Amino acid sequence: MNVFTKLTNLGVSKLVNEDTIKKVRIVNQISLFILTLSTFMLATAIVSDFPRIAIILFIPVTLIILLPLVLNNMGKTIASRIVLLCCTYGILFVQSIVYGPELHIHYFLIACVGAPLFLFNGEIGVFKWVLVFLMFPLWLYLEWHFIHKAPLIAIDPNSLYWPRMTNDLLLVAVILFMFYTFSEQSNKQIKNIEEQRLAIEILLKEIHHRVKNNLQVITSLLALQSMGIKEEKIKNLFSGLQNRVISMALSHEMLYQTDDLERIDYEAYIRKLVNGLISSMKEQENEIDVQLNINQIFLNIDTSIPLGLIINELVTNSLKYAFEDNKGIITITIKKLTDENFLMEIGDNGVGFTDVSKKGKKSSLGLTLVQKLTMQLRGTLKKDTSKKGTNYSITFQEIMPKS
Repeated sequence: MNVFTKLTNLGVSKLVNEDTIKKVRIVNQISLFILTLSTFMLATAIVSDFPRIAIILFIPVTLIILLPLVLNNMGKTIASRIVLLCCTYGILFVQSIVYGPELHIHYFLIACVGAPLFLFNGEIGVFKWVLVFLMFPLWLYLEWHFIHKAPLIAIDPNSLYWPRMTNDLLLVAVILFMFYTFSEQSNKQIKNIEEQRLAIEILLKEIHHRVKNNLQVITSLLALQSMGIKEEKIKNLFSGLQNRVISMALSHEMLYQTDDLERIDYEAYIRKLVNGLISSMKEQENEIDVQLNINQIFLNIDTSIPLGLIINELVTNSLKYAFEDNKGIITITIKKLTDENFLMEIGDNGVGFTDVSKKGKKSSLGLTLVQKLTMQLRGTLKKDTSKKGTNYSITFQEIMPKS
């Protein structure tokens, strides 16, 4: 088995292209198969006392089949495939002369039609089709000759019976052996692919974990820096920055904690984000209820982070201005409209506030950020004045990463 494996891998170490490596292994295995078959044919021809011309025909096809192995070892992969096909045609031709054509028509069709199409892509151009049709005229002539004229080599039918029977049994055995080796190689490749996939998943989880840790370091630095600030306005700015960084870190945290490294369960994400904001900004005895309607919505990280920042800004505004007695409801609904388009309705039932932009002043940093992020998500932002409190309706698209 070790010798067979070494012969199968002749020339593989010099290649980097996976498709070429696969074809080199196939050529090597087919060459070994034909070598085994032709060697047996030569042995049975000698033992069964076939005419000398039959023995002479078997000798070259037995020796020349080693050439594809040599060519692969030299790195000449295309030449080895062409030589292999010619050797296959040669052994089929010899078989048809000695044993008759009726037993090998199906092998002939596989070799002449299937093999060139299987072994070559676009490397040899139209020559591939030349190889496909190369043997058909000769085969048609042999069929006509066996029907209308005497055999090319006269051999006693009684002498042919056991060689042909043994030859076919050997053929089946070799095919089964090749099928087994192909299966083993396929299983090994599948196992390698699975191991590579698991390694990539572990690497991605580690990346998300490190990004989350780095963002948490930033929030800690912002918290430490804000401790020495006495001016309430600047302190609030630092607190807002902390919450924005936390919302981004939360996306990476949820990605590495789940099996799906591409999409986030957005209901769980928003619940964790909003509850964290309430805990940090309101007293423990608050009676602020969060109502979510986000069933089976999963978004990738390119969409999750900007949308999370939008939610962070609007919920922060609600917690700051909407609830005078720490009582109220924050509602967030996300609906899928089409494959890429979504609708988010977010708001509160608090006292509401007047849009400062209507007074001729610039919008606050938070609302400006919301508008910019909505544009980034290719969406629209509308304030819903039909409901109590402050409510927004935002359409957005899932942003697919560029390949």
